[in-house]
Amino acid sequence: MLPALSTVLACAVSITACGTQGDSAADGVNAAASGSPTLPGALDALAQDGVKITSMTGWSHQKTPPAISAEFEVTNHESEPFTYTITFDALSTSGAVLENTKQTTPAVGPGQTVRRTVRLNGSSPDLRGDKGRVRIAKVRRVPTAEAPAETGPCPSSGMRLTTDAGNAAMGYA
Repeated sequence: MLPALSTVLACAVSITACGTQGDSAADGVNAAASGSPTLPGALDALAQDGVKITSMTGWSHQKTPPAISAEFEVTNHESEPFTYTITFDALSTSGAVLENTKQTTPAVGPGQTVRRTVRLNGSSPDLRGDKGRVRIAKVRRVPTAEAPAETGPCPSSGMRLTTDAGNAAMGYA
């Protein structure tokens, strides 16, 4: 019984040890060559929840701070208007997240496609010449009727207090 068990365990160990490490698909990077018609990055980083990156630039050579940009489109497949808040990450050639930003595309009508450009500034002049790329980190979409009002950045407390004319609590019309 013991020799049979040790043979089974040895096979299990050798089977689970199979595979490759360090291939580009495992770390979410599509090894698209420079000048290739395909965009660099994993497919889920280029399109999700109706948002799709259609083109991008590498880190700029001339600007300080260096900048990277991507053109994207938002398509609403729902039957009512939606507001999309998209978080974009700027990545170095090695895949490290260097910067991120949020961009809101309000009131995208049913069946409508809206095209925009996002630009991210790098914090280090050493990025000039780095090919880099942009990915979609997160998409938040809500029906436009339920979307929060655009009144500036969210305060650090995470709560925004608003007031009216001061007469709502008093019962005045």
